[in-house]
Amino acid sequence: MRIKAVIIPMVAIMLLGGASQFGPQDCVSDYIHHSNLAPTDFGNGIVLEHQEHVGYHSPTDYWGAKRVTLVDCARGREIQLTRSARNGAGWRVVRRERAVQRLLDGGEGLRPDELFAYVEERAEKSRIPIEQSTFETETCGCRAFYPELRGDKKRYEV
Repeated sequence: MRIKAVIIPMVAIMLLGGASQFGPQDCVSDYIHHSNLAPTDFGNGIVLEHQEHVGYHSPTDYWGAKRVTLVDCARGREIQLTRSARNGAGWRVVRRERAVQRLLDGGEGLRPDELFAYVEERAEKSRIPIEQSTFETETCGCRAFYPELRGDKKRYEV
């Protein structure tokens, strides 16, 4: 009888939606010297993923950096913008926080193709370091906000 008293409420909670849904908080991670903060929905199938990094990988990499990545969930494209960065001596070598925020504010509401063209053009003019790439596996932020846009990409797994 005691088992029924425990199992029945658990089943009821799961059936009524008490089972947790995958969301942006599931994307938060901290691994060695890399941190992924909760992504945010930028609208129109675009997600902003936020990264922080403190450490060193190669002579061409920053010692520490704060970045944001615009992710086009449907097309599998992303542009990473460096907000700030420090070198191994601790000196700030990139300080573009305001420029990145202005760029993001100016791109709100644009369709993905327009947004990516706008960001490419403005980033260069504003001297914001960018890196572009494509992906074949859904990103965590896309799974959290736009799982219906996965298409043929491999599903993101925690």
